[in-house]
Amino acid sequence: MAQDGSQPIDDDSPHAGETSNAAAARGNPPPFLNELHALFGDRNTNTGIYLSGGGIGSETPPHVMSQNDYSGPSSYHSGSKRARGDHVVDSPRKKCCEILGRISDSIATRSSSRDRQRTREQEEVDEAMEISEADGVPVPSDLYFTALELFKNSVSHREFLNIKAHKSVLLG
Repeated sequence: MAQDGSQPIDDDSPHAGETSNAAAARGNPPPFLNELHALFGDRNTNTGIYLSGGGIGSETPPHVMSQNDYSGPSSYHSGSKRARGDHVVDSPRKKCCEILGRISDSIATRSSSRDRQRTREQEEVDEAMEISEADGVPVPSDLYFTALELFKNSVSHREFLNIKAHKSVLLG
């Protein structure tokens, strides 16, 4: 056995010719390189860009580079018909800033209106709790906490305030 764990190859073994052929062919191009060029084109070794993909038996004309051709060489008559680099569409910076400004304004407006609504609801709950305390509901009692739970619902505390308003009109 060899030091790398593989078995040594005798010159008499059937695999001896294959390894020497593989080692010799390692640096050489394959014998069917012309067919590969005909099928898949060529590579420009200076830029590393794929040049063309021709067909069998037909020669592909060389690619003519234009001054604004940023895509590099490609197969003849393929790709987009539009020139690249000439028609770049970017959204104007001003328009983006205006849209972001409108979005942030609408978010600020909505959040402030929600804060005002919460504040108004909290004031109504406080008023309903003051009325219930004025009616004699003891503060640390089960009735007080039940009223507090009921007044968390906006419909319940508004209804309570409406009943109290109608009662004062009827009694007054």
